[in-house]
Amino acid sequence: MQTENGKWYTVPIEFAKGEIDMRTMVLLALLGLSGFVTTKEVLSIPEFQQRYKEMKIDPVPLNKLSGKGVTVITVFGDWCSDSVEHVPEFIKINEKLKFDDVQWVAVGRHLVDNTGIVDAYQIKRVPTFLFFANGVEVGRIVEHPKATMEKDTAAILKTIGEKEEKK
Repeated sequence: MQTENGKWYTVPIEFAKGEIDMRTMVLLALLGLSGFVTTKEVLSIPEFQQRYKEMKIDPVPLNKLSGKGVTVITVFGDWCSDSVEHVPEFIKINEKLKFDDVQWVAVGRHLVDNTGIVDAYQIKRVPTFLFFANGVEVGRIVEHPKATMEKDTAAILKTIGEKEEKK
């Protein structure tokens, strides 16, 4: 659904079917996009799409690395400027590294989600990128990277490689 000022919101199917009223819909819109979404849905948000088109990643820190065997859960807000900056960047990183699985969890302004991810992983700020190898969390990037998204991602992947070598 697009508002008069041009901002896009995802509307629940219940609204489209007429099963919930406009007042409930407005309350949901104020909470922001929530739940599991696809990469395509993330990039359908105009601010995210524009950032994705404009930015380029630095491939050097990612050279000789792979996302094989790694799952990433990204918790973000469509209302959050840090998410607008770093989520499209991570999509480009994923295109290069090809993680086994990337899940996108959109949350409302008060970190409201309907997935249980926020509580399960004690998410306090967005975006949060959770990295898993063999079902175990091995690293996270919270709100903004310490160096760059590329360097922070590379550092996490290198620790996974080091742990694998020790086995």
